[in-house]
Amino acid sequence: MKSESISTISSSPRKRKSVKRKRTGYRILNSIPHYRVDNANSKLKAVTRARDFISKEKITPSAVIEVTGKKKTDKFFWSRAGLYSLEHVAANYAGFPELNEHIRQYNELKSTK
Repeated sequence: MKSESISTISSSPRKRKSVKRKRTGYRILNSIPHYRVDNANSKLKAVTRARDFISKEKITPSAVIEVTGKKKTDKFFWSRAGLYSLEHVAANYAGFPELNEHIRQYNELKSTK
């Protein structure tokens, strides 16, 4: 009896999101409010700083929060369900109900061109 390793049995290639889909997601996300927070002088993590900023400023969902640090900028999407990485939302924008109106507007704009 030939034994197979676990990796060959359960290995399935990870499905990649297309670049075109991500580009469309970023275009849709450009139509919602953006906020920038400076985190260069803080020892907090970027996500913690974003959450603090959201609660302090009482930002309503459907917003992009950019947290700038000393070396990099982290971008998050604030939705009714929580805080998500902007890259994740750009690739999976159809799964966020609060973006439906923005998606509809984007499709109308795209169809008129």
